[in-house]
Amino acid sequence: MVEVKTILVMNITACLLLAVSLRAAINTPLSEARDELWLWLASLVTQAIAYTLWSFGETQDLAFYHIVAYSVLAICITLQAAALFQFFGKRLSRWWHLFPALLIGVLFSLAAGSATTIPIFAGVFFGTAYVILAAIAMQLGSGMPSAGLRLLVIGFSLGALSFFMRAIPVMVMPELLGGPVTSEKLLTGGLFLSFMVILLTSVGFLVLQKDRAEEAATKLAVTDPLTGTFNRRTFLELADKEIARARRRKAPLSVVLFDLDHFKSINDKYGHLAGDHVLKRFVQIAKMCLRQEDLLVRYGGEEFCLLLPETNAEEAASLAERIRGATEYSSFTITDGRAEKIIRITVSGGVAKLDESAADNIGNLVARADEAMYAAKAAGRNQIAVFPNNADFTSLTRSQRLLAVQPAPKPTGEPGSTQATQAIHATQASKPKP
Repeated sequence: MVEVKTILVMNITACLLLAVSLRAAINTPLSEARDELWLWLASLVTQAIAYTLWSFGETQDLAFYHIVAYSVLAICITLQAAALFQFFGKRLSRWWHLFPALLIGVLFSLAAGSATTIPIFAGVFFGTAYVILAAIAMQLGSGMPSAGLRLLVIGFSLGALSFFMRAIPVMVMPELLGGPVTSEKLLTGGLFLSFMVILLTSVGFLVLQKDRAEEAATKLAVTDPLTGTFNRRTFLELADKEIARARRRKAPLSVVLFDLDHFKSINDKYGHLAGDHVLKRFVQIAKMCLRQEDLLVRYGGEEFCLLLPETNAEEAASLAERIRGATEYSSFTITDGRAEKIIRITVSGGVAKLDESAADNIGNLVARADEAMYAAKAAGRNQIAVFPNNADFTSLTRSQRLLAVQPAPKPTGEPGSTQATQAIHATQASKPKP
């Protein structure tokens, strides 16, 4: 049978090797989870210290080493709990790292003269602690399909078993004890299970980190890092699918193209950080007006494109008008030097609907919305224009709004007299700067 000292050395070696691996993972460029990795690394180091103290106790037969080892192991468990909380965006108070260790140190010192109390109390306490760790992992990771999470739960469950199997036989048959701590058979079995716990939980935690890094890389590839909206490439891919779905279901689909008015002057006057804040704030305002199925994308610079499935042009124009009004009457707080300043922002938008023609695509749809948007800017900004007439949506009556979203008749003479309609001919030759 394998000796207790051999398994202790195995556990110490496993802890230190995994700690070195985690230290290397912390240095990788893609690792953003440095805090929880440091916490888990610290838990492995403290666990190695605990097993080293147990080995001294086995050599010198001193209960003192075991009491200190159990106190250090309590810190190890609270560090693992803190790492899990940190991974899922929560915090564990630092007092939790000290209180269990101090409690164990005091209680075990008082029970040092009893041959059965320490094994029973240690088994029950740490077995329960591992059950709590498994429950924390399942609760925090509920709904998260991850192999790493399953490994953690299995590892913590084995940890609970390793301690309960030391305590329960002693509680039922105290004569099993062969020394001041526990019999060699019970200790060997428990330590071997602890070795499995070290491997399963640490590998599980690393798999969790890997899964999150892959998720972050995927998100970075499909979203705009500043605003969190989809990027242009992803938008075009999703738009093609939505257009195909709209054609199959014979459902309407519309696009709105927004452009923040005078955005360049904000960057020039207050700096690019202020401009970034304005972009993020506009996205927050727009999202409050949207449905879950609506798709908002940063199309380029200060331009945003909105894809609206199952929405006709009039409904899209009404939604765009709500966003325009919400933007106009919202406060944008920026930093001007060291002082904060509140500024007002307006936005212009163009609306276009999907044509029934099979040749229509997202490129043509955005181009029509872009044409209407620049007509709105040329007509004075801070308004929504609808293709093909490109008239200011809010200035139209109900019947005029319905007419505005119908296909334009072939021109037979001079265009209409509305300001936005007249402006479109100038913008086709030369678009004004935002």
